Formats: sequence, C-alpha cells, structure tokens
Amino acid sequence: MGWAVGLAVGMWMLYVTANPLTGKAHFAGALFSWSHLGIDTKSTVYTGLVALSVNIVVALVVTLVLRAAGVAYGHDSTTEADYHVEAGDPGVGAAIADTGSLVDVSAVEDARRR
Repeated sequence: MGWAVGLAVGMWMLYVTANPLTGKAHFAGALFSWSHLGIDTKSTVYTGLVALSVNIVVALVVTLVLRAAGVAYGHDSTTEADYHVEAGDPGVGAAIADTGSLVDVSAVEDARRR
C-alpha cells in the first residue's frame, strides 16, 4: 500500500510541476515547489525524496495498524528448495544467459548429464 500511495503522490507532484522557461505546464522537472501546498516559500524539494518518504510512512503506519488489529501475517509457502533452483533444473524453463540471448536449457541439461 505504501508503494501505491508513494507512486501516486510522486506522479501528482510531477504533474503539477511547471516550467515557465520552456512553456511546459506539466511534468516539467523533478523539483517540487512547496507553494503548491500553500506554503509561502521559494524553496523546492526533489519529488523522489518526498514520494519515498510517503511510501515509508504509509507502510509503517499500515503495518502498525494491522498488527494492533491482530490481523494474521499470512502463510509463507516458500520452501528450502526454492532457494536452490538454477537455470536448467527440471521445471525451470528457458533462461536468458549473460549474453542476452535465449538459451535452450534442455541442451544445458543434456550437457550436464554427460
């Protein structure tokens, strides 16, 4: 939830940022003017910093509220084997190699068996 709220706040901040020198009314820079919030100042702040801060605060508050309400954490279905899967293992499809090209993992499996 923090991610979504932080993203929405950041997008709004970018949307209302104008640049009178280029004539752009929206998405004209990464520095947000506090005057958009009614604060009488000429100072600005980097939009990403505010969006990240909102993300963290919302995540923290929602976490604390859910814990106080006694909401269960949920079930983690991760198994030990999930941490040891490699490209070419049975059940793992094609993989992109470091070269950036598609690799046929069945050929890799055959080569390992030899």
